[in-house]
Amino acid sequence: MEAQAIVRRVDGSEAVIEIARHGEGCGRCHAPGGCGGSSVLGQVFGPRCTVFRIPNTIDAKPGEEVLIRLGDGHMLRAALLVYFLPVALLVAGAFFGLALDESMGDGAAFLGGGIGFLLALVFVVRFQARERRLGRLQPVLTRDRASTH
Repeated sequence: MEAQAIVRRVDGSEAVIEIARHGEGCGRCHAPGGCGGSSVLGQVFGPRCTVFRIPNTIDAKPGEEVLIRLGDGHMLRAALLVYFLPVALLVAGAFFGLALDESMGDGAAFLGGGIGFLLALVFVVRFQARERRLGRLQPVLTRDRASTH
């Protein structure tokens, strides 16, 4: 995944960059139902922050146009774990709780689902900490498309 950005300023070893509004993404930013257009969420929460700090590994200068690149494989794996795992463990925990004590009925399902969800959250937090420590979820600055391949 990559997006175009402009370096606004350099602070030590970090660049403060702003994502260009016309950057790549799903392409539905201003389409009906898109995240930043006329959707209800877009209206309630307003435009997303587009200014970020990122390690300036290419010695970019203020005003320079750059690309921000993040590995698709890492993003896909992280998204699956962060979004799918809590839901899957909540449902599995609810079924397991109900199977253990049918006499409690919904209470057992609720308790089992809660425990499954909490276990998933613990796993997700540990996963994110490990990925951050290994630098896998850290975006990288590049100058052009040719240098990203």
